[in-house]
Amino acid sequence: MLPAIPDEGRLILCCARTTVDPDSLTYAKTLIEKDLDWKAVKQFASFNRVVPLFYNGLLKACPNQNPRGFLNDIGELASKYAVRNEKSLKLLLHILDLFEGNGIPAVPFKGVAFALSQYGDLKLRQCGDIDILVQRKNFLRAKDILIREGFNQLYFGHHESATVQAALSRSPGNEVIDLHYGITPNFYPILKEAMEGSRLENTDRNKRVKNLTYWHFSLDSEALWTRLIPLDISGRRVSVFSPEDTLINAIVQGVKEAWLTLRRICDVAELLRANPSLDWDLVLARAHELKFEKNLCFGLFLAYCFLGAPLDERPLRMIQKYFFIGGLAAHTQIMLFRENDEIDRHAFRMSSNFLTMDSYREKLRYLRFVGHRLRIKNELGSTLRRYRAFLRMSTMPIVFKLRSRSCRGLDSNTV
Repeated sequence: MLPAIPDEGRLILCCARTTVDPDSLTYAKTLIEKDLDWKAVKQFASFNRVVPLFYNGLLKACPNQNPRGFLNDIGELASKYAVRNEKSLKLLLHILDLFEGNGIPAVPFKGVAFALSQYGDLKLRQCGDIDILVQRKNFLRAKDILIREGFNQLYFGHHESATVQAALSRSPGNEVIDLHYGITPNFYPILKEAMEGSRLENTDRNKRVKNLTYWHFSLDSEALWTRLIPLDISGRRVSVFSPEDTLINAIVQGVKEAWLTLRRICDVAELLRANPSLDWDLVLARAHELKFEKNLCFGLFLAYCFLGAPLDERPLRMIQKYFFIGGLAAHTQIMLFRENDEIDRHAFRMSSNFLTMDSYREKLRYLRFVGHRLRIKNELGSTLRRYRAFLRMSTMPIVFKLRSRSCRGLDSNTV
C-alpha cells in the first residue's frame, strides 16, 4: 500500500476550501489538537499554492485558537498575496483598456479573473502571472503594445510557437504577463530551457527542441470566442469563458502540472461549487471530441475525493469505467505532501500523462518521447534509474487497484 499522508497534509485538505462542511470542520479541529509540525503545515500550504484559501478555512476551524502563533504567521503571508492580487487586478484592467483602445478583443483567464468568477473573492486564491488570450490574428499587435508598455520577452522563436504564448515581464514589481493565442501548447517546456533556447544562434534557429514535453491533445481556442459570457470586474464589463469552457481549461492547467500542486485541484473544486447547473452533456461531449475523457475524469475525481466537491452522477458513472484513477489519485495525494526526489517527480509527471491519454496511438507516440526524455547521454546508471522510476510510477495504479479494489485507501477525510 502507499504510505499515508501526514496529519499536516490532512489538515490542509480539510481547510483549503471556500466552504468547509461540518464533518471537515470537526476533523480539522481534531487534527489541530494534535502536536502538529506547524512549520511543515506552512511549507505544504506554500508549496501547493493554497495559502489564502487554507488560511480562510483554518480561521473557521479554530476561530478561538492560535496554535503557536501560526494564524498570525500564515495570516501575514495571506495578506501579502492579497496585496499582490490587487496590484495584478489593477494591471489587468489597464492592459485590457489598452487592448480595447487598439481594437483588440481579449479574454483574461486563470489568475485574478478566475478568483473573482469562481472563488467569489479576490483574496482567496494565490495567483501568479496574468494570463490573457487574444486571437491569433491580433497576437503580434498585442505583444507590441505590451513591449511599448515596458515589458520584455522572456523567450521567443521556437518556444513561443511551441507554447502558443509569449511570456513578458516588467520590473520593478516583477510583473509577468502570459499573452496567449492558444490554450493547449504544442510542447510544454520548463522556463529555464525555454529561456536558454531563445538565443538566436544560427545553429539553433528554428530548430525543433526535442526534449520538451510532448503535448497530446489540442483545444480549439478560436471556438471559445463564440461562447464568451460577461463578468463585472470593479464596475467594468469583461468577457470571460463560459463555465463549461472554464472547467475544461481548469483541467488543462492541472494536466500541464500533472496535478502536482493542490491549487489546480482547488480550482476545479471551487468551479464545481460555484456552478451547480453546469451543462454536463456539453462538457462530456467536448471531452469526447477532444479525446480528453480520462483527463477530465481524473481531474474531477481529485476534486471530488480530496476536497469534497459536488459532482453530478453522469461524470461519476464515467469515472467508474477507468480502473486506474483511484490508484493514480492516491499516488498524487502522496506527491502533494512529501518532499519528492526530482527524478520521481519527473517520472510521475510522465506516467500521469501516459495513463490519462485516451488514444493508444498517442500513448505509443508518447512512449517514444519518454524514451528520449529520460535518456542521459553516457550515463547508463542514471538513465536506468529514470526508466525504473517511470515504470514504477506507471504500474503503481494497477498495484493499488489489486490491493484495495476501491478508492477507499485514499487518506482524504471526504472519502
